Amino acid sequence: MLPWEKYSNVEQTVFFLNLTKYPPSLSFLLVTLGGAFLFLANTENLKGRLVHFFSVFGRVPFFFYIIHLYLIHLLALIVAEFTGFGWQKMILPAFPSKVEELKGFGFNLAVVYLIWMLVI
Repeated sequence: MLPWEKYSNVEQTVFFLNLTKYPPSLSFLLVTLGGAFLFLANTENLKGRLVHFFSVFGRVPFFFYIIHLYLIHLLALIVAEFTGFGWQKMILPAFPSKVEELKGFGFNLAVVYLIWMLVI
């Protein structure tokens, strides 16, 4: 928390929340997370079609995100093996562009889009 500051006008002095987003100040976290927790606590028992839609919408993306990450990494291992790079080189010790053994691995953008559509 930042110390109290007296400004030139009353409005700025009374508005005591001196928030910083980067890096997040304690006041910023309390305002944003506190508001989110109050919203969740007060809407937890709501029912209806709209609530059901948003609850399903909120559950599915994380599941899809985790599954597609594993699928894409498995496909990358398979492709690396069949293109002669070897799947062991895909266990990355650093960012892929920094690994010298993987220079030349990959496809052009059209093939990447095709693979993307097949995965989706």
